[in-house]
Amino acid sequence: MPPASSGTAALGALLDGLAADARLSGYVARLRPAFPAAPASLNATLVEPLSDRELEVLRLLAQGLSNAQIAARLVVAVGTVKTHIHNIYGKLGAQNRAQAVTRATELKLLQ
Repeated sequence: MPPASSGTAALGALLDGLAADARLSGYVARLRPAFPAAPASLNATLVEPLSDRELEVLRLLAQGLSNAQIAARLVVAVGTVKTHIHNIYGKLGAQNRAQAVTRATELKLLQ
């Protein structure tokens, strides 16, 4: 198989994210072999990469800080932190903090 382009690797990463949805898992399982494994080391593997600020918030989430603690650390409003977390969940295909941290760890975003 020829080397993967960044586009096919990104599609592979997208399929990996969709595989968690039980309604799509069978379809994804049939499609997945057609795409090379996505490199699991760069923010660029995401369809929409996390911003620098989102990565900073994600690192603080991984440390177990609350929204209020993150807001105090970054000197922003708690609502701003909630917006960043919402965006992080969407970009990582996560529904909660634990899933976001797990996905980020898989993608080696927390180094």
